[in-house]
Amino acid sequence: IMGLSRVVILQQTSTTDAVLYEVRYDAKLKCAVKEVVKNIQLTVPYDVALLTSVLGEIVAHAPAKKYGLIMGSHGKAWLPKDVSTATKRLLTNMGLSYELIWQKREGSQPTRHIGDSSKTQYNMSEIAEAIQKSGITVDYILFDSCFMGNVESAYDLRNVTQYIIGSPCEVMAWGFPYEQVLPALLKDGGRSYDLDAVCRAYVDFAKEQSTPSGCVSLTTTA
Repeated sequence: IMGLSRVVILQQTSTTDAVLYEVRYDAKLKCAVKEVVKNIQLTVPYDVALLTSVLGEIVAHAPAKKYGLIMGSHGKAWLPKDVSTATKRLLTNMGLSYELIWQKREGSQPTRHIGDSSKTQYNMSEIAEAIQKSGITVDYILFDSCFMGNVESAYDLRNVTQYIIGSPCEVMAWGFPYEQVLPALLKDGGRSYDLDAVCRAYVDFAKEQSTPSGCVSLTTTA
């Protein structure tokens, strides 16, 4: 299904370490192979310069006319990574505790949750700035993360991508079913994509789980 397109993965192994992989089809082995491109050191706290640099590594390894970006992590919707005193006061006035908002309830199913510390988080405005500074054109961003189908995040990203796929609620631990998603993202040998099919694949997959839970949105930033 890949044609002339390429699939590059940045996988974190710790707060300060990551590995850049490329996944490709090996005609001789008749299967997909995962090749290590390089090891990358991450500096803490994370900033725009670091994310710009990481995107630059990907672009340098796999230059292309256009890109699609998938970000799998923990999402907190519109909340800033460093919640101000004013925001906490607002939540308190609403009868909500900031700490309790993200507390896992006893017996609940696991959701996507990678990285808690504010030192390893990004605000949406920082992600947008890093994409702009990297100089790439991103057709779509898919958030394999909780709570990213919100208007505030879409507004921050309006000038760096045409489409955003995200859930307005939680994304369960199994995330998006990439066996069905990747063919939809790499149609016609990578020359086109079907984002509606991506969303349908996610919902259909969620329905098959022992605890069915799934909600997804597709936003056109224009």
